[in-house]
This record gives sequence, structure tokens and C-alpha cells, in this order.
Amino acid sequence: MKTLRLLHVADAAIRVIFHTFAQVMGLRDYHLPDMDEIAEVAHEHYHNELRGGEGHMEVGKHILSVLKKKCTMMLSVKPFGCMPSSGVSDGVQSIISEKYPQSIYCPIETNGDGAVNVYSRVQMFLFKARQRAQEELAAALKETGLTADEARALARKRGYAKVSRYPVHFGAETAANLVRELKTGRADRLSARLRAAPADLATLGQRALDAARDGAFRWVPKAAG
Repeated sequence: MKTLRLLHVADAAIRVIFHTFAQVMGLRDYHLPDMDEIAEVAHEHYHNELRGGEGHMEVGKHILSVLKKKCTMMLSVKPFGCMPSSGVSDGVQSIISEKYPQSIYCPIETNGDGAVNVYSRVQMFLFKARQRAQEELAAALKETGLTADEARALARKRGYAKVSRYPVHFGAETAANLVRELKTGRADRLSARLRAAPADLATLGQRALDAARDGAFRWVPKAAG
């Protein structure tokens, strides 16, 4: 139990450090994945107690990528004969893809196939993902009433090209997110960031406090001399 509590404290500390540097770099709306949330989402399809790999995380991330619109396509690369992924997770993924038909899932094994076969398979899925991304960008432009040229000009005017930044999350496609953020007022952008950030920080802080209260983090003074 003590080890688990220490891991919770370490997890909270690493996330706080990451978000501090992310803020400085401009990644204000980027969040590290929550392992507990991934396990909870995947549990219905892949029992978390099945040890030997991270198959449940693969299933959970696939589901969350659709529910939270985190990405257009999910690429799973695994070694040849990886039982948790190839033997179990890939079998579950067919159910996930059927349940969420808007998802694009591409499994790749590092087996003896030639590079041409791997490239052609990935490119086939990337073609689908590119079409999906273009549709999302077109929908964002239509929604905001901007053209692509107007969006580029507005981004240059506001200095978006001069800094490393991550737009407010609206969907899976980064360019579409940027278009929506360009059209959104400053107060709305700040509101969106505040809605996203405090929940994460409050959760991290509460985890650290709970772990410390349970005795996971103790100060042990060194003996003099």
C-alpha cells in the first residue's frame, strides 16, 4: 500500500512539473492521459486484472480517442506475437470499431513483412484519416464563416505562427481547432482554458493530499554527524 501511495504522489508531482513546462511552451490545453480513467473505460471490454501487458490501455485509449475527439486515427504498433495486443486487444478492437464506426484503427505488427506492405497498409488508413480531417476542417470553416486564406491571415496577424502553442480543444483536427479558436473571443478562449485546467489541477492536488494524509509522504530527518 505504501508503494502505491508513493506512486500516486510521484504521478501527481510529474504531472504538475509537466504542466508547468507545457504552460511555458504554449501547450496550455494539452493534458497527460489519466491511467485510472483509461482502465475504467476499458474494463467493460478488457478486464484490468489480465496481466502481462498493456492491452487494456490500448482498448481504453481507442475508446477515449473517439469519445473525447482526441485524434482522427489510432495507429497501434506492436512486436510480432505480442499476446496482450495481437492476441487479445486486436480481437476486442473489432467490437470497439463496430460500436464507434467513426473511429479509424490501424494495427501494425513488426513481423517479417516487407516495408512496402507496411507502408501501403498505413497509407491506406492515412488516406481515410486525411479525408476525415479535411471534412472536419471544412465544417469548422463553414461554422465560423471564414475561408482558408482568411484564417491564415488572421493567424499571422495574431502572431500564432511565431510561438509554439496548442489551440483550445474542440475536436480531433488541430487546424479545425485553430480556426474555431480564431473566431472565438478572448474571454471565451480563457473560459474554455479555465474549464479544462482547474479540474485537472484540483484532481492532482487532491491525490497528493490524500496520499500525504495516508502517510505516503513523510519527512525523515538525517542523523547528525
